[in-house]
Amino acid sequence: FRLGFTAETDAGEPRVWQTDGHLADFASGFVAWTMPRGVIRRAVLGSYNLRLGQGLGLWSGFGFSPLAGSASPMRVATGIMASSSSAESNRLHGAAAELALDFLHPIRLTLFFSRVREDATVKQTDEGDFYITGLRSGGLHRTTSERESRHNVPVTIGGAYASQDFDFLRVGFGANIWHSATPLGVDPNAASE
Repeated sequence: FRLGFTAETDAGEPRVWQTDGHLADFASGFVAWTMPRGVIRRAVLGSYNLRLGQGLGLWSGFGFSPLAGSASPMRVATGIMASSSSAESNRLHGAAAELALDFLHPIRLTLFFSRVREDATVKQTDEGDFYITGLRSGGLHRTTSERESRHNVPVTIGGAYASQDFDFLRVGFGANIWHSATPLGVDPNAASE
């Protein structure tokens, strides 16, 4: 059983609740537990990262830098991991569980649900509708533009991944859904490539 809380402050950023005091400008936490036997092997409630598949699967970032990312194709599918990172993007927040379905042969089933508020650049059409032109992953909120985009788009993510371990291979398949009430779009005023 593990319990964690992270508070982080970047110089020049407004504090949580827009106070002038010493409160952090970002905070997250988690409760996680691991069981060696039984149906529920791992579970996390709160902030977590998820690594499923081999490079082309679902990989949320981690690290101590606000810029979390990697282009390496050689990765190890570690599954669910509680997140104590101070990175404000590339993380999930909600609940996730890894189930061991040994009665169906050694099959592992990972279920996850997340609701986060992403940094995004949002534009408005002439008709008054809003749309996302790009997600931001810098995690910094010092300039006026960065502050306007801070956590301004609610995103819901959910899915499942089933896998089976062999001696030197893990085979699996999964599905996930990403939903936002603000649709993705292309800025009509942007220069086309």
